[in-house]
Amino acid sequence: SNQFGIKSNIGFYLDKGKSEVGISTAFAEATNYNIDLIQPLGIYYRKYFIPFGRVFIDFGLDMTFFHVDFLKDKKPNLGFKPYIGLGTVSGKIFNRPTYMNFDIGYLFVSNSSIPETTLEDVPHGIQFDITYGIHRRELVTSSTLLPE
Repeated sequence: SNQFGIKSNIGFYLDKGKSEVGISTAFAEATNYNIDLIQPLGIYYRKYFIPFGRVFIDFGLDMTFFHVDFLKDKKPNLGFKPYIGLGTVSGKIFNRPTYMNFDIGYLFVSNSSIPETTLEDVPHGIQFDITYGIHRRELVTSSTLLPE
C-alpha cells in the first residue's frame, strides 16, 4: 500500500562522528485503505562513510501500531519492521540541509484484530520507504581535562 506521513529522528554520534545511534517516531496514513499507522518507537544505527559525512548506510527496527479509529479500536494490530538503507545529507531547502534516505525492510504482522479488516488489508510484507526532509545537525565539541 502507499503511505504518506511524517517522521522524526533524534540521533547521537559515536566514534568521533563515524557512526550514529538514535530513535525515531512516525505517523502515516495508508492511502489505499482507511488505516492509520503509528510508529511509536524505532531504533536505528547509521555508519557514515567518512566521519560526520554526508553519505551513510543504516539499519534498524521499527514497531508499528495499525488502527482504523484510534479511540474506538480496542486492539490495534502490532507489527515489527527490520530494515536496511542508504541515505545522504545534501542540498538545501528553506536554507537548511536536506536529508534523503531509502530503506528496504519487511513488516511482520501476526494477524488482524481490527474489526471488518483482514490481514491482507493491513500493510505487511516487503516495504520500500523513501524519506525526504530537513536535516538539522548540531555538533558538540569535546572537552579535554588537563592535569593540574
